[in-house]
Amino acid sequence: MVGIMKRFEKIVLIVAGPFLAAAALFFAWSTNYAAASFFLLRSTTMWRSFTTDDLLMPVKQAWVYLGNPKVRSLIGVAAIATLIEAGVTTGGILLLIFRPWEVRPPGEGSRFATLKDLEKSGLTQGDPGKSILLGTFGKGKKAIDIRYSGDSHFFVNGPSRSGKGRGFVMTNLLEYRGSVVVLDVKLENFALTGAARLAMGQKCFVFAPGSKNSHRWNPLDFVRDWPERSTDLINLATTLLPIGEKEEGYWKQTARGLMASLIGYVLESRTMEGRRHLRSVLRLFSMGKPFSDVLETIIAGEPELNDFILAGFRQHLGRDEDQRPSFEGHIVTVLGPFNNLLMAEACAASDFDIRDLRRRPFSLFIASPVSDFGTVEPLIRLLIQQIHDVMLRRLPSPEEPHKILMMLDEFYQFERLPEIVKRAPLVAGYGLTIALVAQNIPQIDERYGQRTRDALIGNMDIKLFIAVGDETTARFVSTHLGRKYEEREGWGRNRGVLSSKTASQGRFELVPLMDPDAVQRLDDEKTILQIRSGYGAILNKMNFYTQDRFIARRRQVEAYARDLSIPEIPLQVEWPLFEARPRASDPDMTQKVARFVTVGPDHDDIVLMRARGVFSEPASLMHAYRQAIISADDQAVADLLFRLRTAPDTIGALHGNRSRLDTTARQARTAALDAVWPLRDAITAARWAAIAARLERTTNGAELYFSSGMPLPGVPIAEETEDDEDNRLQVFFQDGSTVLAEIEEFLGDEIDAGRAGDASALSRALTNLRTRYEQSMSEPEEVKELRLADVATAKQSP
Repeated sequence: MVGIMKRFEKIVLIVAGPFLAAAALFFAWSTNYAAASFFLLRSTTMWRSFTTDDLLMPVKQAWVYLGNPKVRSLIGVAAIATLIEAGVTTGGILLLIFRPWEVRPPGEGSRFATLKDLEKSGLTQGDPGKSILLGTFGKGKKAIDIRYSGDSHFFVNGPSRSGKGRGFVMTNLLEYRGSVVVLDVKLENFALTGAARLAMGQKCFVFAPGSKNSHRWNPLDFVRDWPERSTDLINLATTLLPIGEKEEGYWKQTARGLMASLIGYVLESRTMEGRRHLRSVLRLFSMGKPFSDVLETIIAGEPELNDFILAGFRQHLGRDEDQRPSFEGHIVTVLGPFNNLLMAEACAASDFDIRDLRRRPFSLFIASPVSDFGTVEPLIRLLIQQIHDVMLRRLPSPEEPHKILMMLDEFYQFERLPEIVKRAPLVAGYGLTIALVAQNIPQIDERYGQRTRDALIGNMDIKLFIAVGDETTARFVSTHLGRKYEEREGWGRNRGVLSSKTASQGRFELVPLMDPDAVQRLDDEKTILQIRSGYGAILNKMNFYTQDRFIARRRQVEAYARDLSIPEIPLQVEWPLFEARPRASDPDMTQKVARFVTVGPDHDDIVLMRARGVFSEPASLMHAYRQAIISADDQAVADLLFRLRTAPDTIGALHGNRSRLDTTARQARTAALDAVWPLRDAITAARWAAIAARLERTTNGAELYFSSGMPLPGVPIAEETEDDEDNRLQVFFQDGSTVLAEIEEFLGDEIDAGRAGDASALSRALTNLRTRYEQSMSEPEEVKELRLADVATAKQSP
């Protein structure tokens, strides 16, 4: 409101100012004319008339008697007097404004940023969901959001319980629409903001190594093929075996080469099929014989291995025999966490693909009990480093439009992340922003040293100090806010016998804009923002729990909270290295061994692509689809297909509308309805794939391969009638009934042979499957009614 009033006053001044100035000059001239008539002509008539009842008398007389020499003289005297008065008045106003007699401070002092400064820095134009919310600037409801939209990493400082979570982390998780990777030790962020992430159409994953409930991530799944594989192997070994700043590097540097070769062996050897993960690397050291003998056996028995692997093994065998255990000991020590089967299984397969972070946004919460963090820290550090490395392999393509926000809370807890620190100035353009969150500056100094800290933080566009609780950080903030000029006055008194004199002297001194004590005493509702190449600002701190907009957003998405889940990690029984995997029915196997099932293309991608052709915002459909696919029975999928067939508008807004006037919108709606059928086919195919995977885990006989069907011979897809729904599931057949018969026959043989875990459950599942299939095939009448309604609406339009 204040801003509006200021703009209004400026407009009034610009429009009315010239008129007011002209009126003032006219009045001054008239006064001077009447006064000149009194003093020069000794006549009081003009003065009395002007001051009593006719202000225009001087003008009238000058107009009527313009040819009179005395009148022209009066006009000239009045004009000269008016100009002199105007000049004196203008000069006086300028003197009052500029006060040249005062000594002014130098102009290069620091100050706090104004709204105009923040606008110039580009911090007021960020779009919600596409930028990072830092705080607000201003008072009350007039406060505006301050947002960062750049690519630079940035630093967030705040002691424990100072509001880093409620004032920065959780507020951004509620709205940021790109991918997020969050260190969430207590799973507080997942519990409070996971529903909002689901509502955006994202999947939520929790990587909690060492816990029985966790999604899985296998770092070896993201190692490229040769020749890039050698680079990726070395990067993995470098991250797992960091070298401290004051540590002797020879032993670990040499161990890195051996470790890279061992990881490459696990990835390439045919004997490691089904167990290509880091625990297999550790098990190579537990063969019950000298490790050198193991390497010699591998070299002799698998000469087809890549030269990178064999050369690494030969180099190790060529080293001094007394030194080999030291190199091997480094590897065994760093892989120690994989002796814990929960941690090993958490890294045995991948439930999410970090290469999709820029392509299909998802949310990854990294959790670990505080008491276990020291044990799992190497795994978490490896995950963060691998995400960083994979994202920086190449610039984003047009198919990767989304950005990534990585929030590393308690950055100090990580041993060292040297590559992230070194490459911080180079990340612009890769779509990856990392928020380094620490309790104070000394924590970073302890890990990386002051010189590295200065280089790291100095290259960041943004430094946000939620609160400051130590002297070192307070001095850092005070120094970087700068100093301002402040007037100081000194005085003295000279005393004499008969009199005394007092003299004063003023000067300007540079003082901190905020001294360290003021920084530490900052109001808990405020936060300090430092901008590279700009003035610092005092912002209002956000509050996830109390501010209305965040409360409203949480209420809006609370229905999604019930869909948050973390799967339980299945513990698998291992078998000896260099031996073929045993069958699950072997008597000595007390627990089933997981099997990998190929279910065809990425069904989520296909469903999402089809959904975009139907809905303007497919997030709601994707959420319903994912919940239906993982459901134990088929009812959820059947309900979703029924809604798509009869009332797709109840799921989300379709493209276009039924407007009688907007032909383009009506055509878009027709196209959206046509796209419902491919979408339903994609969902059906995904459900069949899920059934196939479930059956594959239940049995261990012949394998089933499911793939999407082909059009009937001789019938082009474009010629298929709208009312003929074609659910194409193939087990090398095209007819759905035949497929069901084949499945029933196959499972019957499995049940008779005693290889099914729960025969009655399988029988019930088959009955339900056939029922749902028959229902899905009898749909045309309702569909026809839906389309006829649209056609009727279209015919009524002009």
